[in-house]
Amino acid sequence: MQAPGAAKASPVQPQPQAKKAVSKKSTATKELFPGESPSDIFVAASNGLPMTVEPAPERRREDVLQVQVGSAGIGANQLAVAVAAAPTSFPPREDFKLPSGFSVLKNYGYSEDGLPRRIKCDKDDSIMALISGGVALVGTDDASAEGSPQWPVFLDPFYMDITEVTVAGFKKFQEEQREQKKRVPLPPLNEASGGQYPALGITWGDAHAYVQRLGKELPTEVEFEKAARGPDGFRTPWGNGREVWATPRSPSTIAPVGSYPTDQSIYGVFDLAGNAREWTSDWYDPKAYEDAAQQAASRPLRNWTGPKKTDKLNQRVVKGSATDWWAWSREGADMSARHPDIGFRGVLRTPLSAADAPTTKSTKKAG
Repeated sequence: MQAPGAAKASPVQPQPQAKKAVSKKSTATKELFPGESPSDIFVAASNGLPMTVEPAPERRREDVLQVQVGSAGIGANQLAVAVAAAPTSFPPREDFKLPSGFSVLKNYGYSEDGLPRRIKCDKDDSIMALISGGVALVGTDDASAEGSPQWPVFLDPFYMDITEVTVAGFKKFQEEQREQKKRVPLPPLNEASGGQYPALGITWGDAHAYVQRLGKELPTEVEFEKAARGPDGFRTPWGNGREVWATPRSPSTIAPVGSYPTDQSIYGVFDLAGNAREWTSDWYDPKAYEDAAQQAASRPLRNWTGPKKTDKLNQRVVKGSATDWWAWSREGADMSARHPDIGFRGVLRTPLSAADAPTTKSTKKAG
């Protein structure tokens, strides 16, 4: 379907056959490409420089674009290109104020609720993205997954680090602890990988101490899912379609933070599907989603923070997966252990309740 403001490409015009295009250049092409058949050479540029045509690789099913449903006036030989407009900025809320240590990045504009879309933590220069408030869908109705069933939860707006905490950021934390003569946590297990890699092998307690010193918290399980799935409850940060990477990647691939732009949620948060698995603040219980879904069926759940009691007293929920990209993936991990594939990031919860936001009042009423 052609989007408003779309640029319609012209129908593909038949091209002259290669033999005819090079017939007048046969002497030159023979000299530049001795042994090549003239039928395999054509002139591609106005300056007359020839180039060799190689056989096309075997067509793969996943590389084929097929138009199944078209709009009136758009044929299969036309391509509709939608031009994305810059997000509309709204006036800031006069009653909203960030806590000390955080600054508004005004060039990113303000949301419809009047909240800044991006803020910066002044102490470590980390950028945080606004995650809108409202009803979030978490879990899945795939009964084979531990993150089942699917259920709704109401969340107030909050901010999340757009990338995982890096090796460089954690080393700075170590230096500050050493200067203040406080306990210095062990370095990341991947310290030698480079400063822009996610800090891995950090215990839950040290991750919690890191974000608290900045005035942040570790995200809850449902906050992580909301940031990854967006307001429409997508299966992955990029939507419900297949993943597309510029370079080969698996869910267990560890790379510098933000290396894969397509692993980015609608809010502009990176690596919520791949890269490091991440700590959350919630205690782990394999049946937590079952219990929450039962509660949600009888009353609205707001800012759910996981089970208060669990038999897994030494385990916290880890989000992200080493085997798939689904945002509802969850498991427990020993909070005192140094896991080689687990990192973390922080969140800042706003003093503004989503119930106060003009665009979420109707959502709350409906929930």
